[in-house]
Amino acid sequence: MAWYILAAINVISISVGTLFQKLSMKEDTSDPVASSIIFQFLLGFITLLYALIQGFHLPSLFLLPFFILSGSLYAIGTIAFFKAFKFIGASEVTVIGGAGVIMTIVASFVFLHDKLTLLQILGVFFILSALFIFSSLYLSVDFYLGRTQTVPDSGGSFREAIVGQPRFINPVYL
Repeated sequence: MAWYILAAINVISISVGTLFQKLSMKEDTSDPVASSIIFQFLLGFITLLYALIQGFHLPSLFLLPFFILSGSLYAIGTIAFFKAFKFIGASEVTVIGGAGVIMTIVASFVFLHDKLTLLQILGVFFILSALFIFSSLYLSVDFYLGRTQTVPDSGGSFREAIVGQPRFINPVYL
């Protein structure tokens, strides 16, 4: 399968999965840590099934410390991700998460001595631009909605009424 099809599958599945993660944190009683445990377990189980079907080779034991460290950091990130969903929306978590791509590019350049290409620099520019635009829009709307309220015009009055005959009345309430 071509890389761009795999990338499209990644983007679509993670985007839809993010919406379901937000839905799982919607209730006041939702526990981010328990949700993270269930999420990680399901990730491992599905990946194991895929590996058993496709076949795999165990990596070298030399890589074990890297797996432990990356797994620990991923678990901490997942818990923080679920906790963030308790406070803000999925779109905001995703936009802020875009900064993770920038962190990865910078860290790989500094610590792994990867080459920084023009395409990566453009990607960082577009991600930063999107973060700035969406953050500005969100803060502007939040500022406006937080400091305004609907009131009747001076000298006017506010009335509510039903126009016409009511068509659907529940007889239990009568």
